[in-house]
Amino acid sequence: DRHRTPASYNPGDLVLLSTKNLRNLLNSTTTRKFLPRWVGPFPITEKIGTAAYKLQLPPSWQIHPVFHISLLRMWKDDGRNPSPPPPELINGQIEHEVQAILDHKPKKPGKSPSHYLIKWMGYGVECNTWEPARNLTNCPQALTEYWAVRQNTDP
Repeated sequence: DRHRTPASYNPGDLVLLSTKNLRNLLNSTTTRKFLPRWVGPFPITEKIGTAAYKLQLPPSWQIHPVFHISLLRMWKDDGRNPSPPPPELINGQIEHEVQAILDHKPKKPGKSPSHYLIKWMGYGVECNTWEPARNLTNCPQALTEYWAVRQNTDP
């Protein structure tokens, strides 16, 4: 549309980010059809030029934080997205609850996995992280469920 003006955002505004180019970052085992179309919200830290914005992304993403305005959408708090639960304090260490294990690497036969892709309880897909196997000592149930599903689906 020639008469449509693009949205304008200010530093501090919360926006959703399109997952159009983030497939490998969110979960490489899921097809695009089943991924969420938008993730976030993320705060805008600054405006870059006339059509790009810098976002404050999770540190685990390790990607360039500047995005074109066409990949952003204003976030409206409708109450459906509750804030994440506070972390638990176990033996003086902060721990988050594992909701599910989504993937592992390396995927070579005969090799034990060195890292697992973790979906955290109460957090969105944008907060999924790769965790070393040695960090998963308090979630034997999630590991058992993950390997049971993998055995039934792998050829």
